[in-house]
Amino acid sequence: MNDPNNYPTYSQPTVKAAENFLKSIVPYYESVIVITVSKKMSGTFETIANAAKNIDSVGEKITVIDSKLNSGGQGPVVLKAAQEIDKGKELKEIKKTIYDTIENTKIFVSVDTLKYMVSSGRTKKHTGFAAKILNLKPVVSIDRSGEGIVIGKSLCLKANTKRIEALMKEISDRKKIVSYSIVHADAINRANEYEQIFTSLIGRRPEYITEISSIVAMNAGMGCVAIALVTD
Repeated sequence: MNDPNNYPTYSQPTVKAAENFLKSIVPYYESVIVITVSKKMSGTFETIANAAKNIDSVGEKITVIDSKLNSGGQGPVVLKAAQEIDKGKELKEIKKTIYDTIENTKIFVSVDTLKYMVSSGRTKKHTGFAAKILNLKPVVSIDRSGEGIVIGKSLCLKANTKRIEALMKEISDRKKIVSYSIVHADAINRANEYEQIFTSLIGRRPEYITEISSIVAMNAGMGCVAIALVTD
């Protein structure tokens, strides 16, 4: 997977494909909410939004929301939306909760190299160049606009873990962490290490630990691990 000479590629779904999918589910629901990866990182939001507009021009039945997050950060947002739906909340209330959860969600990603994020446009080229030259192991997050940013660089992954632990402690000292989750790309040992560290720090186990999708793994690189948290 990390072989630069034989690295997989992917393509954006077409508006027509998205439209066909939405048409297959819309008739069975009173309303549909689509929560996409950050539009700063992917064209998915625009694709889905255009498909939704073709089907529902006035926007009464399909709501498309830019999560301003990626896979690991989207998970807690989608989970919260599902919980609100299960409670029988009105659409307006559910949408407000989704937007509030997006604002209160952060993600910290420990990666071995930035080259895959840079090549996919997930973060800016100059930060990748600096990390590559110095052979540093970056900690990546997402800013309020939904763009990938480097918030720390270490000489080794162990130091990265310490950096993320310090960030989590700083947040937990100021706010209540109501939930968190751990995702990884073929790095279950690192994910289990994170579970031990943050269960002790936060006082609760993660909502879940799971592997990220192949597309996200391609952009972040194999061996990465991330923690996403939601504050009150």
